[in-house]
Amino acid sequence: MAVPFYNQGDQNIYAGGEHFIPQEKYRLNYTPSTMLASTVGNTGGVTGTGAAYPYYAPGGGGGGSFNPNQLIEDFYSNTANRQKRLENPNWLGTQLNNLGLGQRSVKEMMNPPTGNYSRSIGDTINFGLDVLPGQGQYGNMPGVIEGDVRKTAGLPFGIGSMISKIMPDKYYDMDPGNQAFIQSQMGYSGPTVFGDNTMGNKDPFGINVRSAFGDYGAYTDKMADPEGALAALVAQQEEEGKTNTIQMRKLNFYKNLARKKSIINRNVATQRKMRDAWEAETGREMDAADTAFARTGDYDEYSGAGGTPSYSIPSGTYSYEGSDEQDKDNEGASNTGGSKGSMPTGTEGRNPWGRAQGGRVGLYRGGDPEEPAENIFEFMQDQGIPGGEMVSDEWNDRLLEQLYNKFINQGFSPADAEKMAMQEFDLMAAGPEQDQGIGSLI
Repeated sequence: MAVPFYNQGDQNIYAGGEHFIPQEKYRLNYTPSTMLASTVGNTGGVTGTGAAYPYYAPGGGGGGSFNPNQLIEDFYSNTANRQKRLENPNWLGTQLNNLGLGQRSVKEMMNPPTGNYSRSIGDTINFGLDVLPGQGQYGNMPGVIEGDVRKTAGLPFGIGSMISKIMPDKYYDMDPGNQAFIQSQMGYSGPTVFGDNTMGNKDPFGINVRSAFGDYGAYTDKMADPEGALAALVAQQEEEGKTNTIQMRKLNFYKNLARKKSIINRNVATQRKMRDAWEAETGREMDAADTAFARTGDYDEYSGAGGTPSYSIPSGTYSYEGSDEQDKDNEGASNTGGSKGSMPTGTEGRNPWGRAQGGRVGLYRGGDPEEPAENIFEFMQDQGIPGGEMVSDEWNDRLLEQLYNKFINQGFSPADAEKMAMQEFDLMAAGPEQDQGIGSLI
């Protein structure tokens, strides 16, 4: 089917088998080859590099031949500078960010703030659970990478939906990883291989990076596909001895972008895996607390389930500190914040289950803030565990075995695993000052 904005001469060239020649207004007296590149035995091969190069339209770049390498270099420079501006906004950009109207940098998109909770190996042991290999469940609560949402999405009376239909933007339908990739490639407004770029946000080969219906990430993968049409054409050119053709530069450009896109998506997947590990550990703690509560009826069994808050929880007014009414109000049963064994969505920055401040984890960490700090040996004495300052061999062996197995599962040698297990045990035994350090080692 003829494309209306191509004249008859352009259509004849395309129909003749030469599919990489620009429109007439971008050519300078170009004459099609009399031999098709695809003809068997054609010694002329693919049209020569010089003939195949597009030119700027008169008045759109001087009328001379372009330099694809320079266009690509300018593209990389422009997109990198845009990210620097987003990371270090000027006064106006800062004000827009404060109003929630600014654009996040890729760095900010890929590094969400951590939640206001932390967990250490000691917490797992306090719930009577085996220590699993650290995949994100220890240390600070991993943040969640979230995508951009259209600023008008929350407008009432269907106005937001109407705007999205009038002004479609495929970007807002993409997952966070692809959004971050699109953002990383925005900011270029220089010329393309077809001439001046008056619309902005195109790549050097004239493709829209962000558009109403297009998916630049999918297009990048298609162009970089080693089994794709572009790769096949480049392979044919190489067999014929061609070098430095525009198709070769185009393939290398999109292969580089595809690698960057892959790295971004892997980082998103890793962050999601870490958060899933945190929530899975929370599920184990909640299940253990449910079992213990069914046996003891003590709401302190839920203390520390889901991590220890890194902020002060306001206390209520009770008949006395640690009363049953206080414990019940602070109860963290699984039915108060979400389904059993799961972390409720959107719990960052608040206390999802209203955890009690006392209980086992409170004692392990040194008791309530008003009480003197208590190290792990004193805690064991309080709990009736024999051994005084020298802990029982049974408990000691159990803990060291769990720590040793954890490091073995992480790929360390037996000698290194033994050394690291001893170091971590010493940190745990040292008291609350080193407790944060345990999580940071995971």
